[in-house]
Amino acid sequence: MGMPYSIKDLHAKVAKMAGREPEKNWHTRFLKKFPDLQPLKGTMLNPKHTKNFNQTVINDYFDQMEHLHAQFPGGIPPQHIWNMDEKGIQMGGSQKNSGRKYLFLKHKKQKYHI
Repeated sequence: MGMPYSIKDLHAKVAKMAGREPEKNWHTRFLKKFPDLQPLKGTMLNPKHTKNFNQTVINDYFDQMEHLHAQFPGGIPPQHIWNMDEKGIQMGGSQKNSGRKYLFLKHKKQKYHI
């Protein structure tokens, strides 16, 4: 979903459930008990991209591709289908150096957060 728990979020949830603050390094023992979790910085994901990445938008894309292929006899040759990726330039500071780590499953390839 792009919204993993940070260690700070985990401490807050535990405090709410237990009715008191856990020890400062409580999370290290928690991570030893659950070795499938790993704290990482992860990769930032633009919230606008996340919002528009859904089943309706994806289905519409493939419907439009199907329509284009039907318009041209023999379809569109694969060498004429391009995947354009957008790259932005960020001015000023960012959250890259915030130091906040999020909990991800080790076996998952993508490690995103919004």
